[in-house]
Amino acid sequence: MTWSSPSLVIVFMLVAGTAALAMSWLAMRRSGFLWKTIGFEVLRLTIIATALVTLLQPEFVATTTPPSRSTIAILRPVQRLSTRRLTCGV
Repeated sequence: MTWSSPSLVIVFMLVAGTAALAMSWLAMRRSGFLWKTIGFEVLRLTIIATALVTLLQPEFVATTTPPSRSTIAILRPVQRLSTRRLTCGV
């Protein structure tokens, strides 16, 4: 039993977080650091950070071995199907 977090998810989290931070900084700078814009960008960064932290939750990986070797069963019909003709409406 191990806990794992794929490295691709970590790379995605870092890229997405950096991009969101850069876009928020540009939006705040473009608005002249208005309080309304700062509040909106903080809210947006909080939502993005929550989503990214959720993606980083480790997966629980458990490896089990079966108690016995698996078997394959091949089933074949005992009786042949009848070949009578089907008629409509009767």
